[in-house]
Amino acid sequence: MTGLQLSEYLRPRLFDLLGIGEVGWLTWPPGREQGFSGLFARTEDAAKLGQLYLQRGRWGENQLLPERYVEQATRQVDTPLTAASMARTRSFRASLIGRSAVAPHQFRSRPRRDGRAQHQRNLPSVRE
Repeated sequence: MTGLQLSEYLRPRLFDLLGIGEVGWLTWPPGREQGFSGLFARTEDAAKLGQLYLQRGRWGENQLLPERYVEQATRQVDTPLTAASMARTRSFRASLIGRSAVAPHQFRSRPRRDGRAQHQRNLPSVRE
């Protein structure tokens, strides 16, 4: 819609304000950045995004993301617990741990009594 790649659009509006260095995104179809996944960034830069969400979209004196958006984007979601969903969770967890984004004890997915999965990820605080 803007004629820019997603990373180009976000650079002055988010990445530069957070002090995030060079990033890359998986593309599909070729040339189109996915946006929903496949972001390649340094661990400390990914942590800044996590910290931004922990601070309800605020970074220093600036509200970079609307607080209501952060609430909706981070609310707990319960999903049916199936073999396929557990396999996806294990794969997602392994990819995070393999990239040193989180340690195994920082991500949990546990079945609940009603047969749904509860996902929880705890990130340490990062200074601005």
